[in-house]
Amino acid sequence: MKKYFLISFITLGLLVSTGIFAVGGGGGGGVTSCTEDIWDCTGWSQCSSDGNQTRVCSMTFDCSAMDTPKPPENASCTPPNPMPPLEIIPPGCAKDVWTCGDWSASCDASGREYKTCKLSFDCPNTQTPPPLALRPCSKVQCGNKENLRDRIYCRLNLTPAGLARDLELKYLPEACRAEEGYEQKECIDRYKSFQPCWNVKEGVERFSCAKNVLKLAPLVSEEAKLCQGKQGDEQVACKDDLKEKVLYMIVFRFYDLETRAEALAGRGADLNTIADFETIIELKKQEFYKATNNIERLNIILDVRKAWQDFVNTVKNQII
Repeated sequence: MKKYFLISFITLGLLVSTGIFAVGGGGGGGVTSCTEDIWDCTGWSQCSSDGNQTRVCSMTFDCSAMDTPKPPENASCTPPNPMPPLEIIPPGCAKDVWTCGDWSASCDASGREYKTCKLSFDCPNTQTPPPLALRPCSKVQCGNKENLRDRIYCRLNLTPAGLARDLELKYLPEACRAEEGYEQKECIDRYKSFQPCWNVKEGVERFSCAKNVLKLAPLVSEEAKLCQGKQGDEQVACKDDLKEKVLYMIVFRFYDLETRAEALAGRGADLNTIADFETIIELKKQEFYKATNNIERLNIILDVRKAWQDFVNTVKNQII
């Protein structure tokens, strides 16, 4: 009996020391019950690439009078920055690799065409320049359009560089299109010979330049007198040559009106209005070349004069 009592006393002491039962002090004392289960959890795992971390929780003391929820074993977290993929370097590379698309189907207003190139492989320790991605246009932009006005309007929308490139690819003045063979070549050569004159101040100086190109005397009457002083076939040839020079000079004046109209585009004149005017002049040039007598030629000159007056009246409120 004494032995049993001693064992019970020791057991009670252990229970008190572990906190399962508490011995109250003063006022006679008493025993209180437990208040919660006890859980023991491991540390959180490393954050995964999808932003989750875990741990394991085990109950170390089950309070019979309570039901304490198990602590969370999963939690969201901020994943670490991914490691960059290892760069695989081909053995012995000597240059970067560029991949390019096709050249653009159309050219810009400055007569250039483009293609896009991307660096597809960057060889370490080298600096390979990208391929040429810009070049002069390889196709005619305006000269191949079927309609006269469309060709004119197209050229009006080109920059000087773009127009120069288009004419470089195909130089065929509108007035020469109606000609064929030798006559067309002669017409083209005549237009080319006038090119330096467009860099001369408009007016008297420009017309003097054209006369020098044609080898036409400052006064036509002076050259006519020279022809009168000749005899027979020589006189006929002289008069025919003078007549041709005068006719070319008149056409040059038509041409000059077109360049003056184009100059007004820079001051706000509508391009469609300019294109309409130039279309009329180009058609009148063709009529002038085909005219067989001076009456027809005079009527064409009067038509051109009226077209210029109408054009000026139309754009005078547009220009600044």
